[in-house]
Amino acid sequence: MEVLLNAYFSYQDPEILVGSLLGGSYVNNHNNKFAPNVELGQMISLSIDNFIENNPICQKSIDRLSPRARKYNKTILRLYYDHFLAKNWEKYSEIKYTVFCDDIITVLKNQNDFFPYKPKRVANRIIRKNLISKLSSINGLNEYIQDMTRYNSYNLSICEAIGDLVKNYESFSNDFAEIFPEMEKAISTEKNTL
Repeated sequence: MEVLLNAYFSYQDPEILVGSLLGGSYVNNHNNKFAPNVELGQMISLSIDNFIENNPICQKSIDRLSPRARKYNKTILRLYYDHFLAKNWEKYSEIKYTVFCDDIITVLKNQNDFFPYKPKRVANRIIRKNLISKLSSINGLNEYIQDMTRYNSYNLSICEAIGDLVKNYESFSNDFAEIFPEMEKAISTEKNTL
């Protein structure tokens, strides 16, 4: 569960946030039987994926990943971008990061019964370990990744992705700084059409 980008773009409504955290993978699996705001959140998550897939700078970032990591390239890049968003939070939001994290944890607690089994396990670990608040450091991101992969079927390459980040840290950071305003604009425009 890549959490911070989704939460940033879905913060205004708990149902939208839940849908965004579920991501697009649950749209077809559940035959679209979610509430409209949950589906809107899922569409926001898909919009983030589409932006990453189609943006040339994001593709340049993906090319920096080691070949074994490329199968999970969007997931890894989203995790890197979660880190850079957390690290540079004050540039992008007027809400204090600690307040934002507390609000997300509250939503995860209040909406916990809504999540299907696997996402609920991830949400519960995020709550218990307050993992969102740790994303601003490389060690915190690594802890998040290790925890996320412990109970999921992700390949070990995601666990090793922190090495690619450290090796090319400045380049990934520059890519994020360049694309994020464009991503904000694209997602905002897309949300208005949904």
